[in-house]
Amino acid sequence: MISLHLPGKLAAIFLIIWTAGTARAGAPASPDTQPAVPLAKLLHEVTHRLEKLQNVVVTYNQTNNYIPSPKFLARWKRAKADGQLPRMTLNVGRKHFTCRFSFLRGRSRYERRILPGGPYLGLSREISTFTPQRAEMLVWQLQNSKGPLGVINSHAPLPDRTVDVAIGLRAWHAASWLTPADIMKLTAAPAGADSLVLSRLHGPQKQSWTFRTWPLLELMRYRATMSHGEAEISVSCSDFHSVQGVALPGNVLTRFLPRGPHGRCSGTVRLTTLHYQVGSRYNTPEGYLITFPVGSVVSDARAKHTWRIKSRPRKLSDAAIFRLLKKEDKGAATRP
Repeated sequence: MISLHLPGKLAAIFLIIWTAGTARAGAPASPDTQPAVPLAKLLHEVTHRLEKLQNVVVTYNQTNNYIPSPKFLARWKRAKADGQLPRMTLNVGRKHFTCRFSFLRGRSRYERRILPGGPYLGLSREISTFTPQRAEMLVWQLQNSKGPLGVINSHAPLPDRTVDVAIGLRAWHAASWLTPADIMKLTAAPAGADSLVLSRLHGPQKQSWTFRTWPLLELMRYRATMSHGEAEISVSCSDFHSVQGVALPGNVLTRFLPRGPHGRCSGTVRLTTLHYQVGSRYNTPEGYLITFPVGSVVSDARAKHTWRIKSRPRKLSDAAIFRLLKKEDKGAATRP
């Protein structure tokens, strides 16, 4: 053992210097400071986050507020005055919805109910489901007293609803879902001490995803230019909560900005009170077949056949449709 005998004042100075040096050398990093993480590891964390979200259900409130650009509104009014059918329905103003979104490894289901305050395209409620094999839709029309209308197709384009974009499952207006392979192909660049920007050129679109990487991986913003640069969409997320180890937003604000002489409209879509279920055992493939209610009229565009649901609510799986079509009694086949 080595002992030092120093005068009192000198000993005190030595103790202060030694203690400070030891603290600098051995103290852990502040919890507010992100340790340096290689880009490859961050990309792996993004793909791991995506994998966790392959089973997710979201309920939320949505408010749309669209304002046509002055140039587009003038063109729309001229076309209407000339008796021409405008290429775009002028559905503007503030609309309120209650919504539910479900996703299960490539299957998706979108539900929304239009709240009082004005109809949306003549509808009061709609459900859409998409799987690799088929697409279904069920709508309740305000002016139709004959019951809900259902359609079954082999495929249909995914709708633009912002919720799937906000949690990082899809790019805006994309025909398919993001995969780990897609993530690994993105250009990655750090943005400050605790942010990561992933970007790509995808056809006419320029797209970017901005993540805050500490303390949890949070998708803060998605941005894209659309329609050959004629519009820009920006999805901003806030009020994050950890759900099964995934940081998910409690509020989402989407802004649409017209760009150039042909930009159509500006506006916002706001999602609030988002509630999540991640990895729920109740989110099963059977939930991606619509249960058509009694009184609904369902058309199968593939089989060119229409049924009215009379006896009880039911799903029309491909196997069920095949059995109906095989029945010799045409009357029985039209009354599932």
